[in-house]
Amino acid sequence: MISVSDYVCVNMGSAVLAHFLLKEKLQKMGVLGCLLCIVGSTVIVLHAPEERSINSVEEIWELAIQPGSPSSL
Repeated sequence: MISVSDYVCVNMGSAVLAHFLLKEKLQKMGVLGCLLCIVGSTVIVLHAPEERSINSVEEIWELAIQPGSPSSL
């Protein structure tokens, strides 16, 4: 599963490489968009819930049947 921060890193890397290798110019709105993506992904990562260790199949089942889990959608 690709996280938001991975997606942002790929897009930012593409923008930086295009600037240096292809001599493309990034306009003010493009720079602002890149900065907002960095700030947004940082906020998401900082506020993500902590991972916990799972010791049994029953714990996995309890997590899977919680509302909002990918399997219940």
